[in-house]
Amino acid sequence: MLRMLALRVRCCSVAQVAKAAWDDTPTGLKNCKARLKVLATKGLVGIATMLAHPEVKLEGPLAVWQPGLPVPDLASISHRGRKRWGGAPTRTEFVYATQQAVTLVGGAPGREPRPSEATHDLHLAAVYLRMREELATRAESWRSESLLAADTSIKRAKPGDKVPDAIVRDGRAKTAIEFVGEYAVDKLTAFHAYCDRANLGYELW
Repeated sequence: MLRMLALRVRCCSVAQVAKAAWDDTPTGLKNCKARLKVLATKGLVGIATMLAHPEVKLEGPLAVWQPGLPVPDLASISHRGRKRWGGAPTRTEFVYATQQAVTLVGGAPGREPRPSEATHDLHLAAVYLRMREELATRAESWRSESLLAADTSIKRAKPGDKVPDAIVRDGRAKTAIEFVGEYAVDKLTAFHAYCDRANLGYELW
């Protein structure tokens, strides 16, 4: 779990940890919270309660693109991304890795989600956890935005660019992963422009 939080995602919900490491039951959640309390006491994780939209079911990417293909219908993708949020935000417990955890396992420290990013961070973690179940080797190659920012081999962003949430490998090919929250078309356009210049395929979730 510490490796996931330090190397893969900035944070995830306590319920997501419980489902992944125990099971999706009240007993699993209780056991998870007890273990996290111990880790928090040791200074390895932080726990914060934020408002976030309940996790929606992800059927698959909203779009998949590779260099050389036509640009996807970004206006349609923006609309589909926005219309997913039907329920009201609810109080959600998030967990993230501390600098002390990073000293043990490497990576980059997480942080509690900003109010405007809690729903996005929750669902990006859901994308990663789904990939871990379905394509474990691909998930193992997942590099978070925090690690990408420190990687000098990654093409630098220009002002206005939207840098990917993560990059994964499929053999030698690299694919950018982005969770589409309530993204305006211009934000998706900037993301596409970055990937096009960097010769990166992408998946928009």
